[in-house]
Amino acid sequence: MIPSSAKSNVLLSLLIVAVLAGLYWPVMQAVYGAADDFSTFFPVDDHIPRIYRADGRPVLELLLGLVDGWVDHLADLRLLRGISVIGIGLLCVALFHAMRRLFPLREYRLAVSIAIGALPTLVVFAAWATVWSYAWGAMLAVVAGMIAWRGCRLRESSAFGQAVLCWLASSILLVLIFWTYQPLVSWFWIVGLIAVLDDRFLRNRFYRRECAWLVAVGVGQMGVCFVALKAFILLSGVEAKSRVQLLSDPVAKILAVGRTTVTMVLDQWQVVDVDRKLFMLSVAALTALVIASGFVVTWRSLAKDGRTKVGTRLLWLAAIVVCLALSHVHGLAADVNVKNYRTIGALCVCTTILLAWALGRIVTACFYQEQHRIIRRILAGWFLIVSLGMGQANLIHYWTSPYPQGYAYLVEQLQQKLSPTTRQIHLIRQTVDDGIVTERAMHAFGRPLTEPEWVMPGIVIAALRDIPGDWPLEEMTLTDGLDPANVPTGDDVVVIDMRALKQLRN
Repeated sequence: MIPSSAKSNVLLSLLIVAVLAGLYWPVMQAVYGAADDFSTFFPVDDHIPRIYRADGRPVLELLLGLVDGWVDHLADLRLLRGISVIGIGLLCVALFHAMRRLFPLREYRLAVSIAIGALPTLVVFAAWATVWSYAWGAMLAVVAGMIAWRGCRLRESSAFGQAVLCWLASSILLVLIFWTYQPLVSWFWIVGLIAVLDDRFLRNRFYRRECAWLVAVGVGQMGVCFVALKAFILLSGVEAKSRVQLLSDPVAKILAVGRTTVTMVLDQWQVVDVDRKLFMLSVAALTALVIASGFVVTWRSLAKDGRTKVGTRLLWLAAIVVCLALSHVHGLAADVNVKNYRTIGALCVCTTILLAWALGRIVTACFYQEQHRIIRRILAGWFLIVSLGMGQANLIHYWTSPYPQGYAYLVEQLQQKLSPTTRQIHLIRQTVDDGIVTERAMHAFGRPLTEPEWVMPGIVIAALRDIPGDWPLEEMTLTDGLDPANVPTGDDVVVIDMRALKQLRN
């Protein structure tokens, strides 16, 4: 017989996956591609594998090579996005179980787990086919953190041999994840933050020692990942890109993190939109105020209790800061773009967990004990409504509405203009101001369909496969440009102005 608690956990896990599958159902239905989707799955040469090797991502190259045979038409990318959605669901299930001591009320923990699944960083994972493996990598990094934590507990129980096996298994997982996409290893530190926020850290010195071991082991494993990256680059003989090099300008990175990253992670489920700077900063400031209030009420209650020394409380704050910093370790240590929801994903999740924890602390401090459960259930409802609403809005507004419309326009134009004599197809690419979405949001959100030059000619190849007829692609020349004055002419030339897509703005 399966215990009722185990059955309940299984049902709640299935519920998390089902709710997130419902949220991301549009990406499994819409026909579209974004940015690297075209050059990866509809290439004209083999430069893409070389790029992934230069990025130090041989596992990503292998995974994309395995699924490449499934993709004949753009509609086939829906399957890859569906695989990513399942990975997001399992990631949130892993976090649901990892947070069981931090949020004992299951309804609250369930809502927080689902809210994490609707964050902008996970919207990117779901909506972009090229990164279909990232959600699985993030999930495995969390699992690696849980395995490493298990090893630290075994070590404190004098089972050192078993602890080493746990640490070894965790290290192997992290190296494979690092070879997939370096920022994913930062998700390991979500487990560290959850462990440090636990009340036991303040009351039990043996527990604090376990946490210290987790940080030490984790830092060592990050070092192993870096060595493995350099070893791959050395043995493969590729010329490494800057994004796998250590930071060259720390001052510029700190300023960029202060200007951009902090706001992005505090905005929670809102996509950072630089055209609405005042509103954006207001949401970030409110989130920061709630989190700070949670720490204030906790500090005051600990001071009033009198059993926790000031030194222990300061150590606790330092441990939280360390875990938060390490959850963005790749962004802080390497020359990478800070305006990137994939890079800051783990830090976004940590901020959400901190927000949920702070709200719980405020409830404990401001309400009577018999009211705690009902208030937390109200907060759980708020988490679900806000996160799912914002997640759906971001998904449709920035992904499943503009990209399918843009691709459908290209297919329609080609159907109208192609003829048996066509030997050249030229696209007038969009600029950043010519998108269907007018907001200038961070990262790929709202980016015009054909603004990046590497989208061509992959997008034309995909479109030709969706047009009835056997078009001799090997006899055609595919060109593009931003300047309409340099458009080629002739009876055998088809010119399509992608800037016309801005006419589809709502």
